[in-house]
Amino acid sequence: VVGPHPTLPEMLMLQLMLLAMNGDVVDRNSFTWLHGVISDGRFAARHFFDAAQRSVGVNTREIGSQGPHLGVRPPIG
Repeated sequence: VVGPHPTLPEMLMLQLMLLAMNGDVVDRNSFTWLHGVISDGRFAARHFFDAAQRSVGVNTREIGSQGPHLGVRPPIG
């Protein structure tokens, strides 16, 4: 059984802790759906790491539109 999706503060803290320990960050080649939905459940936020910019990003996407990441666990509210 897979647990709930992380919240935005949880993901940001995880990345900060990994970077502080010189560890490898999460989501270099994929993304993680974040907990909750937006716009009456049509969209959800997702987290990613942009290696070129050395930055963490958050954007939104339609829940059913996962692009090349088929099989990624869908978001939950």
